[in-house]
Amino acid sequence: MIRLIYVSQARRDLTESDLQAILATSRRTNQALGITGILTYHPHGFMQCLEGEREAVEKIYARILCDSRHTEVKTLTYDTIDKRLFPLWAMAYVGLDDVTSREILRRHRLGGAAVPHYVSPEEVLEIVQEFSENVTRLVELW
Repeated sequence: MIRLIYVSQARRDLTESDLQAILATSRRTNQALGITGILTYHPHGFMQCLEGEREAVEKIYARILCDSRHTEVKTLTYDTIDKRLFPLWAMAYVGLDDVTSREILRRHRLGGAAVPHYVSPEEVLEIVQEFSENVTRLVELW
């Protein structure tokens, strides 16, 4: 199994309806492929963690790279794993403007409500681990 975490810049005109469509498609596709993870969003961008078998994750990531709803996609981590951080979530969703999310980001010296492209792989993994530990408090269900 692998875990892939990336960040990207959201298209400026992305709507709540677009975000709901992304989540609905992600949840359906991920469940069919055995992928779990979390999507975080702030109007400036996305951070997503995908976990699953290498072939399935790479298939989804190839589609993500071609998605016109965002730009500047940057892979932050791509690691072999033994255990999933989000075993029960085909795609959890966290808005980065949530109070708990902001507290987690602040602990990592990220004052804004977005995960920037310059975050180190180690630090982004720590952030994602904190999200997984707080997932029931953070997750928004659409």
